[in-house]
Amino acid sequence: MIPSRRGEVLALLDEALQTPPDARPSLLDAVCVGDSELRREVESLLDLETAADGFLAAPEPPGLPPGTRIGPYRIVELLGRGGMGAVYEAVREDDFTQRVALKLVPRELASPFVVRRFHLERQILARLDHPNIARLLDGGTTEDGRPYLVMEHVEGVAIDEFCEARNLAPRQRLELLLPVCSALAFAHQNLVAHRDIKPGNILVTADGVPKLLDFGIAKLLDPAEGPADLTRTLERPMTPRYASPEQVRGDLVTPASDLYSLGVLLYRLLTGRLPSGLDTCGLEEVARRICEQEPARPSTEAGAGDPRQLRRLAGDVDAIVLKALRKEPRHRYGSAEQLAEDVRRYLAGHPVLARRGTLLYRGGKFARRHRFGLAAAMAVLLATGAFLVREQERRAAEQQRTERTIGVLQGLLDLADPDRRSDAAVIQVLETTRRQLAALKADPDLRAELLATLGRVHHKLGHGEEARRALAESLAIWRQRHAEDHAGLAVRLNNLGALDLDQGDYESAEARFSEARTLYEKDATATPEERAVNLDNLATVRLYRGRSAEAEALYRAGLELRLGAFGRDDPRVSYSLRSLGALDYNRGDFAAAEPLLREALRIRLASHGPENTALAPILDLLGNVRLARGDPAEAETLYLRALGLRRRRLGTEHAELARSERNLAVLRLGQGRVTEARALLEKATARLKRAMLPGDWRLADAESVLGAVLAAEGRRREAGPLLRESYRTLAATRGEYATATREARQRLSVLEVPPVTIPSPPPRR
Repeated sequence: MIPSRRGEVLALLDEALQTPPDARPSLLDAVCVGDSELRREVESLLDLETAADGFLAAPEPPGLPPGTRIGPYRIVELLGRGGMGAVYEAVREDDFTQRVALKLVPRELASPFVVRRFHLERQILARLDHPNIARLLDGGTTEDGRPYLVMEHVEGVAIDEFCEARNLAPRQRLELLLPVCSALAFAHQNLVAHRDIKPGNILVTADGVPKLLDFGIAKLLDPAEGPADLTRTLERPMTPRYASPEQVRGDLVTPASDLYSLGVLLYRLLTGRLPSGLDTCGLEEVARRICEQEPARPSTEAGAGDPRQLRRLAGDVDAIVLKALRKEPRHRYGSAEQLAEDVRRYLAGHPVLARRGTLLYRGGKFARRHRFGLAAAMAVLLATGAFLVREQERRAAEQQRTERTIGVLQGLLDLADPDRRSDAAVIQVLETTRRQLAALKADPDLRAELLATLGRVHHKLGHGEEARRALAESLAIWRQRHAEDHAGLAVRLNNLGALDLDQGDYESAEARFSEARTLYEKDATATPEERAVNLDNLATVRLYRGRSAEAEALYRAGLELRLGAFGRDDPRVSYSLRSLGALDYNRGDFAAAEPLLREALRIRLASHGPENTALAPILDLLGNVRLARGDPAEAETLYLRALGLRRRRLGTEHAELARSERNLAVLRLGQGRVTEARALLEKATARLKRAMLPGDWRLADAESVLGAVLAAEGRRREAGPLLRESYRTLAATRGEYATATREARQRLSVLEVPPVTIPSPPPRR
């Protein structure tokens, strides 16, 4: 292999391996114009299909035969090949049947380096839980030591083919890009840069849902992989014609690199061409043009469909696309969500931020939206123009903060030792990052952004006190400096309130959620999901405080928001259905709770597969309902699934395991397996005591079950105080008629003569 051009050779070889053999000559004709040396090198590798330089080898030429078994999966057919593995359609055939896409490292490629890279891809995919990202379902290792991963099988076509086949207008193509931006923004929020955005990695289903896939060369921006390891992976893997200037040069890759590739994709969707003529020149010229040549405005190209349509989009759309294609990362959009927001503003007829427009431009946009009665509204126009100037300045400052955040956060995370993989290493990096923030006192806005990120990470990992310090300081800075930024304050209040809720400080949680709700009502830019999450949070804290009627009204308001914005089968709707099912269970209306929980489970399984952590609370609640309705066998299956899922995804020490352990202990106690029940409850209560304040109803509920276990062991003197105190706590926090309270009273009644019963709850209106 040509040593100085290994990156070009590998990139073109990967593209050729994904191209049908009879179409490869045409591909090489187009790419290798005037570059016979590159063509000879790639053709020799294609002909030999053997290992090259210890890094690359072709897959087994025929692929695995249909019917081959890999774990519980049966191979159906080969779907495609790439430099990192072969992808097969397969069917899972054990306790349930499911079509999947199975990616397997070929035998010749199973070097320690590639196997490590493949395991990283599995780690990356496991954290990306989004409706527009092809979800990870499973993973494992074959008998001969080759790793494989199993993903959602996406029935769809490449996004550019979808647009052409349906002859979509430019506006429709822009709308189709919005969920792609949402998926990419979610990946970036989880500190993952994709690094290979191109049409073939975005499939669109028959009903128009795009799915982002193939994170095989994604860069994980956290301590699990050091930058030196990642930046040299496969000699800067990328698809050259969609790569950013920094990728071509071998510089640091950040989420801004994905935004550039997204700009190339958008240019292609709108014009049918790549910017700067990249689809008609050789690879060496591709690199030069990407780094040096400014692309023409999309509106001057031959447009997709009717060229007149694209010319009518000149100005705003040109500005959006060209901003994404800026050579320097800091001059692009600060995030995928900012790009999407500009597209939405264009589609709604509002000024786009990419144009950093003058008052005349913004006034013109206003005039076109309100052309009738404009003369009578001149005063309003002038006031609106002044407001937009201030709004523009605020958003520009926000964008600059976001751009700086990406770079600084990357640098802080680089402090991690790349050879360490333990939770202790993660904690050390987070603590080091916190200390390093002291150097950012001169830039409090950036400090607040980073503290918010650190707080969310600590909360997710179960580090309550560390999370509180970071989130509280971020909120304090924002209150002092940006009291007018209602959405920014509401987000920080919700984050801190969620921590209060998890730790059992309901009064503080309710105050924060209520304030956030008021702020959202003042901010027209808040999304339906932001509002729904806030309503859910407020409902949950009121349910925990025994105000179930208020909780129901809030849960239903959140459900209506989600149904109106996303439709019945969106996974976000499953959260509302789960909450309403929990409400009915709390009231003892098990017949009403079950269909809600089963529908939530169906939606979540269909959208995210069986390994999504959001399934665990649904499984636990449904198990409670089945146990209450006399089906302990199904309840046991559901509890074990929830407990296993939480252990696999959250580790063996997370506080969330306590709920599954408590539920399984109740079942074991009913089966007479008292010793097992006590072992489970001791773990559960220990976790809850570490995670939340004394007197929390969840801890009291677990201790009530533990009291019943002690009574069953004949230790009635120990059981009595525990049962009485837990009952008093539950009655005070959840109310006399809550299911947890009634169950606690029933356990206490076993020790009391005569037993005292709770009257039936009042009928629901």
